Amino acid sequence: MASSGPSPANLPADITVAGSRAEFLTALARGGFDLVLADYRLPGFDGLQALALWRERRSDTPFLFVTGSMGEERAVESLKSGATDYILKDNLARLVPAVRRALKDAEESAGRLAGEEALRASEEKHRLLFENAGDMIFIHDEKGQTLDANPMAVKLLGYTRPELMSMTLHQIESPEAAPTVRSAAPTPR
Repeated sequence: MASSGPSPANLPADITVAGSRAEFLTALARGGFDLVLADYRLPGFDGLQALALWRERRSDTPFLFVTGSMGEERAVESLKSGATDYILKDNLARLVPAVRRALKDAEESAGRLAGEEALRASEEKHRLLFENAGDMIFIHDEKGQTLDANPMAVKLLGYTRPELMSMTLHQIESPEAAPTVRSAAPTPR
């Protein structure tokens, strides 16, 4: 039987209870959950099966077992399978701190993932700018060694990219290279 209502222990939440595999799958399809609390022994299927179904669809959401007698071997198996934590029913005082920690960890993980995605997007934008710029762009280390050169630098200077990578900033700007740079540069209109 599924039901909703406020949570105990002053944790602001809506609770959905799924008493069977079918109800669990229905709730899973509906989504919108921040955390799952599951008993290891469930009617018609077990907690590891529920965990596997959950991880297939919501791998970033915490999944905690609350159980009477899981045993150390099964507890380790559940953690290896992706459970966030397990709480024994004879130690329910640990439940609220475990839930709070799991939610905090999930929030921090989501923040890191968002930051990593923003960084990837920024790096891609800068890579496209570098590759498609109409001007020569060089990246040098503190000693002036060329670390990278964009395609326009290769085109305008007449060197291959590996040749430019073997040169220092001084060699590229040397008087011997200057006529090549000037003759390859587009003429002003």
